Amino acid sequence: MGFFHLYTSQNMIFTIYKSKLILQYFNEIRWNAYFLRIILFFVFVSFLQAEYPRSTSMLAKTNNKYYLKNTGELYTGHVINMSKKTWKKILETYLTNGLINGKYREWYPNGVLKFEGNFINGRREGMFYTWHPNGKIKNEMKYANNVLDSLSFSFLENGMMEKKHNQDTDLALVYDYSEFPKNLKTFSEQFGKLNGNYTKWDKFGRKIEEGYYHNNKKDSLWFKYDADGVVHEKGRFTDNQKDGTWFNYDQYGRPFSKSYYNKGNLDSIKNIVYYMDGSQFAVKNYKLKSRENLIITFNQGGNKISKTQYIGSELTGTSIKWFDNGQKEYQINFLNNRLNGIAEYWNPDGTKKKSGKFKNGSMIEDWTYYTDFEVNTD
Repeated sequence: MGFFHLYTSQNMIFTIYKSKLILQYFNEIRWNAYFLRIILFFVFVSFLQAEYPRSTSMLAKTNNKYYLKNTGELYTGHVINMSKKTWKKILETYLTNGLINGKYREWYPNGVLKFEGNFINGRREGMFYTWHPNGKIKNEMKYANNVLDSLSFSFLENGMMEKKHNQDTDLALVYDYSEFPKNLKTFSEQFGKLNGNYTKWDKFGRKIEEGYYHNNKKDSLWFKYDADGVVHEKGRFTDNQKDGTWFNYDQYGRPFSKSYYNKGNLDSIKNIVYYMDGSQFAVKNYKLKSRENLIITFNQGGNKISKTQYIGSELTGTSIKWFDNGQKEYQINFLNNRLNGIAEYWNPDGTKKKSGKFKNGSMIEDWTYYTDFEVNTD
């Protein structure tokens, strides 16, 4: 019995000791799990603080750098803005030490992409794009070290080109739709002024006008075209004023009008009427200042038929008529639409027929009549 009691007592002592060890082990596990949860919590919080995207409302911008409003520290991490109306993303980028780094995007509240480009340490680099609300491209431009470089393009909402700009020379080709759909104009700008070619098209795409600008002023030759593409007006500008001879052409390309300008002032106009074969029928020369008007007519052989002077619309001055063979038929004078002064008449062979004087439309003094053999004074 003594041995049995001794064995039993030892076994109970071992069991109790073992139970204590097990209990101590589980207590340690519980404490370790507790500390592990605490550690994980702080790690998670640190992770959230480092990686949770901020919105621009949580940041302050100073000298192109972004700081956390609550700490004043330069921010590194993602930036995301959400639309308050649609809860769709409207901005996304990444900051490194307060500077935009990498891809930068903006969206309209409906989710359509609005802006996209790339930054390196807060400076624009590479291609940048903007879009209209309907999703069509608005601008396409290239940056090098935060400066616009090479060619950039602008487009309207309907996809039509608005501007093509060479950033290296600052020369821009502008598409003007102010008269669209009736007309479309293109012109060149440089250094803030109109410089270079100007072109205008009608709604069918036909060129109707072209010229050149220099320092915001029309310069050099300018042309206007008809519906068939034939030039119907041509002339030169000097310092934004018409200068020299300006031509107007008919549908066959023949000049039917010549206007003479002196630094923007119209001096005289020459109008031409043609026969069907293209030869000149009549030429009218009109001087604006004196209102002198000279009309010359021709036959189809190119010989003169008549030459008549006017002041305004009234016959005043010399009037001459020729026979078809080129011989002069008569030379008379008018004043205020009435015959006045010396009048002479010839035969087709060039011999004198008669001569005399008029006054206020009536014959005066003695007239001389010529025959083959004698001269008669009546």
